[in-house]
Amino acid sequence: MDIVPLLIALGASTAAGAVNSSVARPSNAKHQPARPTAKAAAPRTPQTTTTTTTTTTRKPAAALSKTPATAILLSHIAHTYTVRKLNDASNTALCGINCTLRNAINKANATAGVDLITFAKIGTITLNAAYGSLNPTTSMVIQGLGPAKTIVSGQGCTCGLFDIEYGTSRPTVEIDGMKITKGSGENGGGVYVGSAAVILDHDVITDNKVGASYYGGGVYVGNTDSQFWLTASTVSANNALYGGGIWFNYGAAVLSNDTIGGTKAAQGNEAVGGYDGGIYNDDGVISAYNTHVDHNRSDTTSGAYGGGIYNCCYTLSMQGGSVSNNVVNAGTGSGYGGGLYLDSSGYSVQLDGVHVDGNRIVGTYGEGGGIYNSTYLQMTGSTASGNAIILTADNDSGYGAGISDESQLQMIGGSINGNTIQRGGAATYINAYGAGFYEDDWATFNAVTIKGNKALAGASGYAYGGGGYGDYSDLFRNVVVSGNHANGYDAYGAGLYLDTGYEAHISHGTFSGNVNSATNYAEGAAIDQEGDDLALSDVSIVGSTNTVSAGGVYAGAVYCYYECIWDHVAISTTTNTVTGTNPYVYGGAMYSDDVLKWAGVTIASTTNTTHGSSGSIYGGGAYFDGSSSYADEISVLNVHATKNSASGGGYIYGGVLYETNYLQLNGATFSATSNTVGGNSAYIYPNFDAQLTYSTRSGLPAQLSIGAF
Repeated sequence: MDIVPLLIALGASTAAGAVNSSVARPSNAKHQPARPTAKAAAPRTPQTTTTTTTTTTRKPAAALSKTPATAILLSHIAHTYTVRKLNDASNTALCGINCTLRNAINKANATAGVDLITFAKIGTITLNAAYGSLNPTTSMVIQGLGPAKTIVSGQGCTCGLFDIEYGTSRPTVEIDGMKITKGSGENGGGVYVGSAAVILDHDVITDNKVGASYYGGGVYVGNTDSQFWLTASTVSANNALYGGGIWFNYGAAVLSNDTIGGTKAAQGNEAVGGYDGGIYNDDGVISAYNTHVDHNRSDTTSGAYGGGIYNCCYTLSMQGGSVSNNVVNAGTGSGYGGGLYLDSSGYSVQLDGVHVDGNRIVGTYGEGGGIYNSTYLQMTGSTASGNAIILTADNDSGYGAGISDESQLQMIGGSINGNTIQRGGAATYINAYGAGFYEDDWATFNAVTIKGNKALAGASGYAYGGGGYGDYSDLFRNVVVSGNHANGYDAYGAGLYLDTGYEAHISHGTFSGNVNSATNYAEGAAIDQEGDDLALSDVSIVGSTNTVSAGGVYAGAVYCYYECIWDHVAISTTTNTVTGTNPYVYGGAMYSDDVLKWAGVTIASTTNTTHGSSGSIYGGGAYFDGSSSYADEISVLNVHATKNSASGGGYIYGGVLYETNYLQLNGATFSATSNTVGGNSAYIYPNFDAQLTYSTRSGLPAQLSIGAF
């Protein structure tokens, strides 16, 4: 094998009593401190939904066409009835000069064909408690004059307002331009959809509240053959045990250009039993287009799920729109899915161009401040940004403030930005796992930006993965991971923390400005790989920072626990600052704990500084703690401008590299190294320190295979 000479451009080395690597190691040299054991991530399994329904094995309903059959209905009108009175004085089918809405509906029920009901007056119709709900059973179109002009109220009725159900055949009923309010009673305070096709167009369904043990404050869609279209409508400020806005028990639905909730908290729907404030989908097939599910809340004192959407068993597809500013208030229990809770029993969920932003979980445990996923989720051009998990007691744990994935996630384009796991209430320290995302199964990220996420555990807490935490299998392509932060007693992987059971791949990625700040210990500000192999290809890592107030740093930018396989990787502008007694830095830019294979790696502008007595720096550029059986293999390595400063009688071992076992180094340049120590009994090994564990072993290569110094 041809060995390319190792070229070394020596920089300055200054110390009181400093020596070089030809001098025997001092007997009082600082021994390597034990690396802190990471606190294992052990997310809880959500409890089973406690509704009266159970997970179904039925075949899901067929998806509906985006456009309802309004034009067909209007082209087949057999009769037209006009509402002339705004009272609810009788329950007859007479519709003359004193015709009420109830009279008109009864008349339409009694005649064949599709009927049209119009209004001659504006105003409020308050239902008579003696007659209960309005009950269309045949096909009809009810055309109001607009939600501000035609109002149906259940004030004092203690009933649902519209109960649309099967008569002699399944009807198609359309209600347009109406405000539906003050409904109560059982399931579906505003509208109950049974065995019928129902179209609600330009309606406002607001301020309905069902009984304490019932579902669907605004709308309840309840049968296997139910079909439901909601178009350009608002469902707001409704209240139920589960599904404050809409409950889908079965059937199929299309939501187009709707608002479920509103633009402020007072307009949001509420589930007081803890299962979804906006939309609860049990066994429905739902397609939503440019629909905004915002400012809803799921409240309970002992655990809550899905502030915006809870999707249990079948498919959900959203194109455009948002699921934003929803809240899960879990009390002293666990919270899942501040925006969306997805558990579709193997059916897929698709989010295309959807903004899942500004949602939050408040409780003693949280998963998925924006999205909790336990199914097949594909996100295209969507965002999960500005979401939060707020933990209210000491030693609580939060997983994935942006996204928590327990099944399969594919994300193409879009961003995971500005999500936070943080302390609230009386909590002084917590455990934060993946502020941007947490994955516990397969996950793929392609052309995704992961930026400005924060895992803030407090001075006594543990923070893992400001940008994200991978726990199973991860593939990253063309990603940007920047400006993420991990803060705690120990802080790991401000950019990405990868504890995967399979090899993690990152190609064509950019990591910049990721920051660990810790009381005791920091590790791998850009990437901390604790699981299987870490494969990097065409990756740039810039501006990684670790700041520790009393302890040390392992791996300023990248930590590799297992095999480290890199091709064309550049690490630059890494800064490590440690204070306290016996402060230490191991691997200024990277630390390898197993075999590494590198080709075309550059490490530039690394600055390591220890403040305090007996500071030590091992491997100012990199620390290789490789295998005793296999050589670390490096082809073409450039290390430039490494600056080490150890105070208080400190030690610098390997100003550029430190190797504990076998190293095969083919073609390397070390340049502009600066080593400074202060105080007495200070020692410098300026550029390379091969602290060989084994001197010779039969059948194995020499521990160090390099060109001439």
